[in-house]
Amino acid sequence: MTFDTTPVPVPVGKCRCPGEPHGDGDMVYLHHEVSMAGGMRIKAALTSQIQDDIEAQTILARAYFGEIEAWSFTDEEGDPVPITPDNANRLLPWAKGGREVAEKADDLYIADVATPFIERLKKEAKKLQLTQRPKPSAPGSMPSTATSATPNGRTSSARTSTRSRRK
Repeated sequence: MTFDTTPVPVPVGKCRCPGEPHGDGDMVYLHHEVSMAGGMRIKAALTSQIQDDIEAQTILARAYFGEIEAWSFTDEEGDPVPITPDNANRLLPWAKGGREVAEKADDLYIADVATPFIERLKKEAKKLQLTQRPKPSAPGSMPSTATSATPNGRTSSARTSTRSRRK
């Protein structure tokens, strides 16, 4: 059994390094598969009770930053810039590579984390439906709200007009 550990390159635009040593632009390299810690962070974002979409996206961004294996950013001396959340925020603003990294991370990781989570939710919802199924009504009980008796004795689920039809 072999695992693909080849990092996935994500082009993030024009080189921003001092002296622009990367003529073909800067690159971010993501892990080919989400790490356990990253998967747990993504799951936390998906399962949290957060009502604010921005906060949920922030949690996902933190998870995705953790999946950066390498990048081409260098400092004034030509040394690699350490991969830290602060450096990622500074070097990968949304409009200059951040969107591309986030979208590629979604493509790579979200199905692996979300699919089992969604399947579990579907099973729980199905169990909940089975346990909360309404009991059949007893003989002689009142008609359900879906049908109503009309003055002429017929039953109908259509709403009857309250206006007189006489002229």
